[in-house]
Amino acid sequence: MQHDKSLSDISIGNGLLNPLANIEELPNVRELTRINVYGILPRFLNAERREIREMQKGMVERTFTVHDETYHLELTAAMIKKRSGERVMIIPTEREEVIESVLMRMAMNKGRDLEGLVGVVFSLRELQRELEDIGHTFSLEEIKEALMVLRGAMQYIYNADGTAMISENYLGGLGLNESFDGFRNGTACYIQMNRYVSHQIRQGDLTIINYRLINSIKRNPMAKYMLKRLVYDIQFDDSGKMQQSMIEMIKGAGCDVHDVMSNNIRRFKRAVETLGGLGLIEKPKFRSVKNGRSKVDVELNFKVSDRVLNEQRNNIRASKQLVLEGMGAEQLSDE
Repeated sequence: MQHDKSLSDISIGNGLLNPLANIEELPNVRELTRINVYGILPRFLNAERREIREMQKGMVERTFTVHDETYHLELTAAMIKKRSGERVMIIPTEREEVIESVLMRMAMNKGRDLEGLVGVVFSLRELQRELEDIGHTFSLEEIKEALMVLRGAMQYIYNADGTAMISENYLGGLGLNESFDGFRNGTACYIQMNRYVSHQIRQGDLTIINYRLINSIKRNPMAKYMLKRLVYDIQFDDSGKMQQSMIEMIKGAGCDVHDVMSNNIRRFKRAVETLGGLGLIEKPKFRSVKNGRSKVDVELNFKVSDRVLNEQRNNIRASKQLVLEGMGAEQLSDE
């Protein structure tokens, strides 16, 4: 295993103040995690096969539109050496997405300053238990590989005009299986969030979504994206009555639009059924959008469940209250 730095040599600072910790309106605060445009964009490949042996195919490109703003994503695979000695490029997929989500939650709840970035010190078994707790079972070898993929893979996010917004690895630093006196009998590892995520955590970016809920959705990228979008959209319209375009959701989830419209509709309705089954949306109604006789899209009208709507309203109020109380970036940076 390659390490960025020995844990025994890295400077571990004090714990960071988590502004969520004192919000009494959110009793399930430790089940919540951040979400913003960075979190909404599907920065992971929707594919079963993650290994790429042809070097020239080591990059994935996607274009997304969120609230009329267009973003372009370039994702570069990580170079990983297999046990057999073979070197392959691995693109982050759902496995890495779930593990990144858990690491973000750990950083929010018990993050420390690790040489200028928000980081976490933990054992691999501890991370494995966190994953098992939300219904995802991976071996320790799979977790190690996923961590190295998150450290090695690179993501570039651009605005519509080509201006780079974010140019970061998924993780800013990683040390695996290091000897460290006083922690779990000397065995521990550490991760550093990248600069962008570290900054968002420090400044108290509190647009949040239910952590267990989002991670309960498996092998359905469109349902996961639709959940992120509806929670994000509540910030702009908290009436609870929403409308989503099938084609926009398919593209936004990083999926390809099928030439056969019935295949798109089947996939869209499956995502809607998933959200309805989780009690997130109510009274879904579909309306066909046609160009002449050809069906070109499907419009979904629905009501967000009162539970999700009230939870997010509380989150937004709590965020505003924190700003009023001065618990923003200045206070966090002093910790």
